[in-house]
Amino acid sequence: MKRSIKLWVCTGGLLLPFLAMTPVANAVSPETVSRSWKPSVELTGEGNKAVAVEKMREMADLQRVVMRNTEFHEQTQDFVDGLWASLERFDLRKFYNLLPEEQDDWRQLRVYGARDGSLYRMGPDVAVLGGEGAAADALLDMGDMSALIRAKQIKQEKSTNYLLSSTFKVGVGAVSWPSVIDATEETFRIVVDGDPQFEKTSLVTPDYRYRANVHAMNPALGEEDVAIIAPLWASFPEMWDLLAKLGKVEDVVLAGESPKPYKHLQASFVANPEMMKKYYPDLAKHLSKLDSLLQVSIDLHNEHGRVLHAEIDSETLRGRIDTYVYDGALLPVKDGRVLMNTEPTQSKEKRELVAHVNTRMNILGIVTRMSDIKATIEYSQTPQGAKIKTRMVDVPSVAVDGNALGIMPTSLINLFLPTNIDELMIEFLDVACKGNNGEGIAADLEFSQEKPGSISRLAVSSAFEGLDNFLVRLGMGIVSERVIPDPEVSLDIRRLIFDTQEAFSKDLDGYERLATL
Repeated sequence: MKRSIKLWVCTGGLLLPFLAMTPVANAVSPETVSRSWKPSVELTGEGNKAVAVEKMREMADLQRVVMRNTEFHEQTQDFVDGLWASLERFDLRKFYNLLPEEQDDWRQLRVYGARDGSLYRMGPDVAVLGGEGAAADALLDMGDMSALIRAKQIKQEKSTNYLLSSTFKVGVGAVSWPSVIDATEETFRIVVDGDPQFEKTSLVTPDYRYRANVHAMNPALGEEDVAIIAPLWASFPEMWDLLAKLGKVEDVVLAGESPKPYKHLQASFVANPEMMKKYYPDLAKHLSKLDSLLQVSIDLHNEHGRVLHAEIDSETLRGRIDTYVYDGALLPVKDGRVLMNTEPTQSKEKRELVAHVNTRMNILGIVTRMSDIKATIEYSQTPQGAKIKTRMVDVPSVAVDGNALGIMPTSLINLFLPTNIDELMIEFLDVACKGNNGEGIAADLEFSQEKPGSISRLAVSSAFEGLDNFLVRLGMGIVSERVIPDPEVSLDIRRLIFDTQEAFSKDLDGYERLATL
């Protein structure tokens, strides 16, 4: 339902009725709205507003069709449901046996998807993609999709392992990789700098309304944070109104530092189930039950130093990122010093990043800590786009303690198991990190566009070797029970995704009116 435009009253009690007749996007300065939408325009239109609006309309329409009218081939739906249930229990043997096709030593399932008018069809026949290129598994249009899921049985002396592999390809529209980089840089510029065009103090301007919205969401935000969020709220009012129903922004940039050419981005958001339960009650209940389930911290390093720190905490329902930004680029930090003289973002040289991850998981009182999880990330640009290759081949340190259900120590549980819990986890991780023909836990991403203006393709592939035994299945089943949403929660998540899409479409309406002036 479209939100009505409120009448505004100035401090002298005078009505400003003309504001009630003005679309939201035109209630603030065109410069403010254009600035906030610049990343989207760079990404979808390479700076051309009219082209960007058209492309964003196409994307929004496709997403709406996918959410509302996806039609699965009946047998494919049954296979996917069965495979997902097997993965939830980590029953790799059943997963392997469910795959319908055989090719050499592999069993596999192929799925294709494409829009067909008001429907999005998914099934095992490549012809669903249509066109002359269908036989060659071509992705001809935005939204065309192909997926290949494979598994291979590997018999060892004392166990049976399974190598799992997946490849997912999708057409993402006529988007170039330089546009992706430009849009990313513009996004970082916007989230660390206030808008000089945005009115700051006058109570009679529409701008003040959005500053008031920010203060209502979180009165503790500093003025430097309000100056960043308020212009974005004015430009994406429906999206920010939705976000404010889910929680609050706690911080954006760190204030009080001496003047520097860069900004310290220290953004955090905390979800609030009490606010959320009015709109998404089952999701709110699910989040409240997570409690101390999971804590994750990630440090991303390049050859110069740390470029980003991120944290997620299920107990506080808080996510936070910490980095330094200069002219849209992330700066490394070494020995407490921010380094300015590094390569430009669009450098074509191959780069390597290293992610250091630490996790703490509490399942029914048993606390598992994994430290120094290390993943290498290799990034390189190609003539058609870019490739990102991620590998995890080092076994992290594992420590297990706590009391199951608050009463039974893990040392007592270990007496009744053929192997200690921590030893079982190390064995599982050893197979995953050293298996897969030495590739360990692998994930690859490739973005490609054959020629300017053509459909770009995003290909994501992953592979890892899993240890299959009763204790692993038992443990993973308990984890899945806590983490994976039930059907009611999944329905709320689906509703939230749909509401987000609709909010963006309404905001796009406002921007389109401004862009055509």
